[in-house]
Amino acid sequence: MIKFILGLTYFVLVVVCAYLVSTRAPSRQHAVAAQALLKNHQLELRDLLPANYAALQGKFLRTSVEDKSPITEDMVAAESQSIFQTNGIAAFVAIEKRRAVVQNINVGSSVQICVKQKPFGATTKVEALQCDESNCMATVKLGKIDNQVIDPASLTDATIIPAASNCETK
Repeated sequence: MIKFILGLTYFVLVVVCAYLVSTRAPSRQHAVAAQALLKNHQLELRDLLPANYAALQGKFLRTSVEDKSPITEDMVAAESQSIFQTNGIAAFVAIEKRRAVVQNINVGSSVQICVKQKPFGATTKVEALQCDESNCMATVKLGKIDNQVIDPASLTDATIIPAASNCETK
């Protein structure tokens, strides 16, 4: 009799466990960033792992994400987000990607604009950074420069360095 009760108990436990497993709600998987991505980046399928999240393609990140971090619907927007909080003049400064990595220049980094190895204006912050395989384009906001008119041509040879660095030794 005890063997029958133990067998019946075992059978009931197996049936209950099988039922619980079969009725469990499937866990929702999220897309994962294939690499570190910056705020306002427009998502492409190559940015996502697995790459079958077409619903996110073409949308813009509301915040930066780290490599292999989940990307959910609430982290994206249909339109590009404004990168500036106040009015100002922006400069686009090209920098080699390897130099940006070595000098740890990212969105939010304090930088000094250098022209012909001399500081140009006060230190500023990188507002946006777009990179391809070998080069980056940094968007920086130009601060007020007393008694100086800013000629866009004067920035054609500009570069940026971390704010604590010296333009002469870039």
